[in-house]
Amino acid sequence: MGIRTNRSKLYAMFFLLLLFSILKSPGYAKAAVTQSLNLNQTYTVKLENMTDSRLYEFHVPQAGNFQIHLKNTNPVGTQQISAQLYDSNNQPVTDSWKGSNIEMPNYSTKENRTFYLKLEGHLGIARTSFDLTVNFEPADDWEMEDNNTPANATPVLAGKPVYGAINDLNDDCDYFQFHLDSAKNISVTFGPKEVSGEKHLWKVFLLDSENHSIEIYRDSVTKTYRCRLKKGTYYIKAEDFLDSKNIAYSLSFEESDLKLEPPSISSLKATGHNRLLHKYVELNDIKIKNSGTAAGYTVKVAKKKNMKGNLVTENIDFDRENSKKKVSLKAKLEVRKAYYLQARSYLLTPFQEKIYGKYGAVKEKKLKDSVYKQLKK
Repeated sequence: MGIRTNRSKLYAMFFLLLLFSILKSPGYAKAAVTQSLNLNQTYTVKLENMTDSRLYEFHVPQAGNFQIHLKNTNPVGTQQISAQLYDSNNQPVTDSWKGSNIEMPNYSTKENRTFYLKLEGHLGIARTSFDLTVNFEPADDWEMEDNNTPANATPVLAGKPVYGAINDLNDDCDYFQFHLDSAKNISVTFGPKEVSGEKHLWKVFLLDSENHSIEIYRDSVTKTYRCRLKKGTYYIKAEDFLDSKNIAYSLSFEESDLKLEPPSISSLKATGHNRLLHKYVELNDIKIKNSGTAAGYTVKVAKKKNMKGNLVTENIDFDRENSKKKVSLKAKLEVRKAYYLQARSYLLTPFQEKIYGKYGAVKEKKLKDSVYKQLKK
């Protein structure tokens, strides 16, 4: 009898442990659903005591925003209820909210997602009931949670504003994605959706496809960041910096064609150097005409007028010696009777990549006969 009794106790303990593991498993929420909710319909919730709870399920068929409302049916009631929202993986989406009347933060979601709402008794819960409504509006101009990684980024189009909010739990950032088919001028505008200049602060970053990142915004008012970008896919990342959780923001970007005029070389100097062991020529004071914007020039020197037989190609950033109007080459060139030059402009992206324009006309520069003969001795 003792052996059977011990076995019975072991079986009972095993059953309890199995039941406990089932209750704690991710599938428990679905198995314990009290009721499925229709969107935009009001339900009455009655909890018996502070340990009583209900679990509700609702499905969002298309991208849009929903907000959960709980209203005490007693107009002057102070009784409170507790609410928390979960996704289909039983991960909490919001903090636990408690109160007599609750308006949970707006949540923007992509299509075809299921959520679970857990309600628990709180102060004086047995003396009243609550009206529960999940208000939903379809939207194509809001972020689509969960967009907390580049892989899940919400697509944005030039000229079409999009709105979002950093939610209060498990949403430390929002990612957006856009693609450029060619090099472009772009501007990114970010700020509060409604009131500008309050204490809420966001941080915003621009990222390329290799996860290089630069901060482009840290403020509470609407501002615009401008730059040039190469062809490719880019991301915008918004973060809460100070008290901006659950505060709606606005984001937009614009793009325009990038025009880099081909520069022309008007004149230059060729200086010969007759060293004991080395004879060479330097090309300097290269005067350039350019009607466009440039961060620097690429100057190419060749042996022939068709620019074949490359002698040197140099990228020249502007500094104390080099400017938009005049540059010099560092290269020490072999002695030749004539040199042929072309220049092109380039711009820099925020990631220090160069965007090149087209080469301008070829400029010929001949050495003086006397200089050439002296160097060729």
